[in-house]
Amino acid sequence: MGLLRFNDSFWSQDYLSGLERLFEILFGRTEELDQLCKFVADLVLFEKKLGNTLLKLNDDGKAQRLANGDIDEVIDRLHSSAQTNLKLAQLLERSNLLNLRKFAVEHRETLKKESDNIFKAVKIFEDMVSLYEKSRQIFEQKYQELRQTNESLELEDSSLDLILKQVQKEVRDENEKLYTEESDDYKLSVLQIKKSELRKVLVELLQLHTDKDYVIKGLELSEFIDATYELSFKEVEDFKFDLVKNGFIKVFEGNGISTNYQWTDKTLKFVDLGMDLASLQLDDSRRIRASILEFEELKKAQFQMFLEVDKCRCDLDSTIMLTLNALEELEFKRREKMRQCLEDLSSLIPGFEPKVDTVQDLQKFIMKYRFGFYRPRQIPFTSFKKLYEFENFTQNQIFGSDLVELTIKEDKTIPAIIYACLKHIDGIKSDSEVWEHSMIDSETFKLREEIVEITKSEKKYWSKKFVNTKILPLFQKYEPETVISIIKLFFLELPEPLIEYGDIPSEITDDSVAHAVDSLRTEYKDTLASLVSRFTDKKELHDVISKNLSHVLTNCEPAQDANCQIFIKKMLSHGSIF
Repeated sequence: MGLLRFNDSFWSQDYLSGLERLFEILFGRTEELDQLCKFVADLVLFEKKLGNTLLKLNDDGKAQRLANGDIDEVIDRLHSSAQTNLKLAQLLERSNLLNLRKFAVEHRETLKKESDNIFKAVKIFEDMVSLYEKSRQIFEQKYQELRQTNESLELEDSSLDLILKQVQKEVRDENEKLYTEESDDYKLSVLQIKKSELRKVLVELLQLHTDKDYVIKGLELSEFIDATYELSFKEVEDFKFDLVKNGFIKVFEGNGISTNYQWTDKTLKFVDLGMDLASLQLDDSRRIRASILEFEELKKAQFQMFLEVDKCRCDLDSTIMLTLNALEELEFKRREKMRQCLEDLSSLIPGFEPKVDTVQDLQKFIMKYRFGFYRPRQIPFTSFKKLYEFENFTQNQIFGSDLVELTIKEDKTIPAIIYACLKHIDGIKSDSEVWEHSMIDSETFKLREEIVEITKSEKKYWSKKFVNTKILPLFQKYEPETVISIIKLFFLELPEPLIEYGDIPSEITDDSVAHAVDSLRTEYKDTLASLVSRFTDKKELHDVISKNLSHVLTNCEPAQDANCQIFIKKMLSHGSIF
């Protein structure tokens, strides 16, 4: 504490009385006050050592006063028993620790090593006051709560103490029962500790493992145990528990039964201030009281959590039942709609008796029907209308139903593009009116620049990669890049069942396009060849990945191949992706 006397307020009556009150709060016993006074007296030597340096920095005589050893007044006031109501917060305000730190920093270069010690001493004092003030507040709060509990039960202090002692004994017996599970060698080494030498050995070991810059080196607890004797096993374990709990040592788990401990900076700070670490242990009765209160709070919280979990479980069960009922109702509606659709199809198509049991089966049937597996030329147009209406009900956009704006009431109201796509299915003859009503201005469409003519070597390269006799001549006749683009687009628009059944790869690249074409079924190879020939012969498509693709398709005469026509319709319905 002698280091703090650079502050003027240290010599004031209120400050000294408050300092005495602080010691009483922290220690509470006369012998500890005597030890602290002795420690303050020992610091006089250090102050005298700094006297000459401080005289050069101060002209008002304060440093000279310190150097002359005027510490007796401080010691006398520490021994006095004057009472004061000064709170700890006022004491910290009067001590003006921030100014002390500022003073040490400003004169750091001049004071050199001594300035560092002053700075550390101020920080240590701040940590000490903060720690003990926090502990004191917690103890007082728990004590008041316990007193209120005692009064509500109308018990005497002695009766409550008997109850707490009994609880304490049961807790210790339980701990000792657990400790007996340790090995015999470990218990024997612990029982050799001597309580009277506890503080002395601790200080010596800290000094041996500490350098001048307050850096703590590693220290195993076994060194501390081997150096002392005859302390009871329970006392040793209680002391170890308190050291770990209050942050004075850190635990590092080792192999086997040995446990390594390392002292922390907090331990060294209190030893340098001359404090007895043994006095830092919490009072057993207060600790048991606090444990009882915490246990009761934990039980209440656990019960509340159980109620919340049970409520959540009930809510979940209710939600599951509602969901299942809704799913059953939705499935019933879908099955009813499917049944009506099948009845309509059976009445329109002679001999049509599809065996479908679920909505998914019906959707697969629709996919096969629309891609020509069920000979669409033999099915009337009205059947197609029924299928489309069911497709809208199931919200299945397998074939671009979002673009096909069917408001089918009469044939003449069908949009011209759809009219052109369906003319083969329904047997409608193509005429000029179809294209006149398409509402597409061919003049607004501009073909992009033609692709640079592919060299003969590249044509030769592609001719080697393709084995299919219908696709190979196309590479010899037209630009390979245009052919490859059309092939990729064709695979992109192929019906999904082909991909699901593994007939073609799910992703087509330049290197794999030849293999993909060779793996096509015969009808799709013919369709692909027809498409490439149609586009390239008319020189109307030089970049198929174009936003104008749908315009090009609508201005071309429809292909005669049924699968090719379906492919055109699919591209028209997805024109936005180009």
